[in-house]
Amino acid sequence: MADPYQNEFNKLTVAAEKSLQYPEVHLPHHMRLLRIWRYPSFEPYVSSMLFAPVERYAKSDSPVEVEVKWDRPFDAMRFHDPMKGLTHGFSTAPTMSMRQAELLTDQVELRIADLEKIQVPLMIDTTIGVDGEMFGVETFGLAAAVRLTWWSNIPAAWQPIVEWSKEMQEFQSAAFQRNSPTINAI
Repeated sequence: MADPYQNEFNKLTVAAEKSLQYPEVHLPHHMRLLRIWRYPSFEPYVSSMLFAPVERYAKSDSPVEVEVKWDRPFDAMRFHDPMKGLTHGFSTAPTMSMRQAELLTDQVELRIADLEKIQVPLMIDTTIGVDGEMFGVETFGLAAAVRLTWWSNIPAAWQPIVEWSKEMQEFQSAAFQRNSPTINAI
């Protein structure tokens, strides 16, 4: 990446990461339940946030999945390749899109119950990675909240959470296909 634009790209990255972690959605009857993400080296970053209806609205509202995507390769190219930068601009606004879909309550409850059964050992890892993918699962709550992240090469003991995450992502993808949501640039 060209040195003169490193500060601008850093600002863009901070804004993109904020949108991936805290999507700006208006769901007044819902609360954040969990977030799953996949950040590959050479593809767009994708973060999915599951919102569950608060108890008062649990019978009338469905859980909602919000997916936020950052086209990081495109934004990096705008700052790395002067011709792309001239064509598309050097704006520090990240190239983001968002979509949302309603999920089936019983299917979400089943997957959350499966997640609650998983046990993984806590570990300190000093491995350094260059290329690959970062994954993660984060839960939200007052009594307990958890954030787990892993790199492409995961320890065998973490395989259950990795498999659960893949299955959850497939479930979410099916919901987006079923609901055919509109993708909005943000």
